Amino acid sequence: MILPLGFNQFGQSTKALLGQIRALAAIRDVMRRRIDLDAQYIAGLEALAEEYMNLESNEVMDGLLKPVLTQLKEEIQCRISANHDIRTLVENLPDITKPEQDTSTGLTDLMNTKKNYQDVMEAEDVAKSSRSSLEAWYARDSEYNRRLDISRRLPDEDRRYRKSVVAQQTNAEKARLWLSTYPSAINQHQEHIEGWWSLLKRASITNSNLVSSLSCHISNCVNQLEAFSPLPAIASVTEAYEEDTGSQISKATV
Repeated sequence: MILPLGFNQFGQSTKALLGQIRALAAIRDVMRRRIDLDAQYIAGLEALAEEYMNLESNEVMDGLLKPVLTQLKEEIQCRISANHDIRTLVENLPDITKPEQDTSTGLTDLMNTKKNYQDVMEAEDVAKSSRSSLEAWYARDSEYNRRLDISRRLPDEDRRYRKSVVAQQTNAEKARLWLSTYPSAINQHQEHIEGWWSLLKRASITNSNLVSSLSCHISNCVNQLEAFSPLPAIASVTEAYEEDTGSQISKATV
């Protein structure tokens, strides 16, 4: 059996295209899951801030916890804005589900055609090697079968060859149809690559700006914490303690 030149490489272009489309699909999935995870994280931060925001005011509350909670609220707002911007970018890109499905189907048709072609070549070799027995079969008098209106069963070698030819012709038509649409699929794929490339750059810039904003808010929090002194807080509770110990209420009654 002699296979045509380029037989082993047949379908590689579609296989490569499908690999790149699936890479884009992976990027899409990573971005979507990251957005959802960030949204869950933001919701957790909001619940945390809300839980401690209304504690009674005192020196430690105002000097230590309040700067931390203020920074937390600012972080929440920054993350909400960034998450919204990136989600909008992802949602506005064309869906690549159908191109992935179409290319996968196209690759299947090409691989089936390739296998069917090889089956035809193998069946043809078998038929050629059994040529003498096939010729004898066709030369046989079939009057008896005609009288009984019974079609003769074709030899296995001939049936295998005919069956493989039909299958190859069917799948070859599907393969030709896919290959005729391949140029437009490439153009669409290029648009998708450029779209996701642009999105990832813009998303990275958004995340960079988020980090810069968080750094600024954290610096403000650090400055407020640096301005805090433990002495007034200790003095206030010490003064209250002295008032308690000097109070008539704490003394035993006679």
